[in-house]
Amino acid sequence: MYDIEGAIVYTNTIEHLTLPAYMTVSVGKVPLFESPNTQPVYFVLLKLLNSSGALVSRNFYWVHPTPGSYALLSGAFREQKVHIKTTTQVRLTGRLSYSISIYVENPSKERGDQQKDAGVGDVRDGVAFGLQFSVRNANSKAQDNRILPVTYSHNWFSLVPGEALTVEVLFVLHDTKAHPKLLLRGWNVSEISIALWIRSDAIKSAQETTM
Repeated sequence: MYDIEGAIVYTNTIEHLTLPAYMTVSVGKVPLFESPNTQPVYFVLLKLLNSSGALVSRNFYWVHPTPGSYALLSGAFREQKVHIKTTTQVRLTGRLSYSISIYVENPSKERGDQQKDAGVGDVRDGVAFGLQFSVRNANSKAQDNRILPVTYSHNWFSLVPGEALTVEVLFVLHDTKAHPKLLLRGWNVSEISIALWIRSDAIKSAQETTM
């Protein structure tokens, strides 16, 4: 669990669970919710791992205890941007069929409860909240220049400090004159635009594959 500044305020690992399918079972309590609490917002990251340590599922929540509210998700929280790093690999799986892999990282320092510095200037460490990818036509001046349909392995996600995620994007470009680009937006991150340039030899190889 993280507070509004991105500092870890509670962590716990519950091991050796054997649970029946299709049932809800209580496995523990979060002590932060057992007594009156003035913290306005918490971010909660839950990860389920199998017995080999492989990730089965990841769930992210934002919650407030009574009498808190979500008001602090605006103001300085949104104006001071969290820096995000991206690395993109683009390939054609067929003529104008794009397969894109984006490694998205929140390089913020993972801090303890005693390290609640708010960052410097307009850039801060913290939770990168409400990230969303879209594929756009860079040649279009239309208000809605999205390229559709697109399949995303993840979208509308958040990253805690030090966390990274790989997003897979698949789409077919039906307009041969369009120049696709990726747009990453978020509640408290600066907009990132990624041009999707394909080498001419890669295009030729993809065309030959589909002939």
